[in-house]
Amino acid sequence: MQTSHVLTTLLALLLVPVAPVTGQQRYVDLDLCPLENGTTITSCRLGYHTFGKLNSDSSNAVVFPAWFTGTSAQMAGATAPGGLIDSTKYFVIAIDPFGNGVSSSPSNSPSQPAEAFPFFTIGDMVTAEHRLVTEYLGLRTLAGVVGISMG
Repeated sequence: MQTSHVLTTLLALLLVPVAPVTGQQRYVDLDLCPLENGTTITSCRLGYHTFGKLNSDSSNAVVFPAWFTGTSAQMAGATAPGGLIDSTKYFVIAIDPFGNGVSSSPSNSPSQPAEAFPFFTIGDMVTAEHRLVTEYLGLRTLAGVVGISMG
């Protein structure tokens, strides 16, 4: 992607008006999340919000991962009707990343607190997000994946 497109996207997200969160904070317990480095997040949990409605053939789902330390609740304005990802057209799945204090993090892990929490990669987060979308939400295809920064 060209630098100008990245900057335009970042600017668009920064200028999105704050909107009330319409979806409930939800969680999925993934149990064990094996990581690329050979360690595992135990009691692995992902937080997420959904905005909009899934259509009858499930063809309008869009995954929108948050940036590092960002939260799915902060993404509500970008998913408002007429927003960056219009929730009147798309079923938006906004996902909290590991380490943000909502999903499994050093600050909230009962079995791996603080320094005991394993190092993870963006690839590890993508694997967990894929599990959320396919195993728990039952989706086989997506209309798209949108994100900024690490998302």
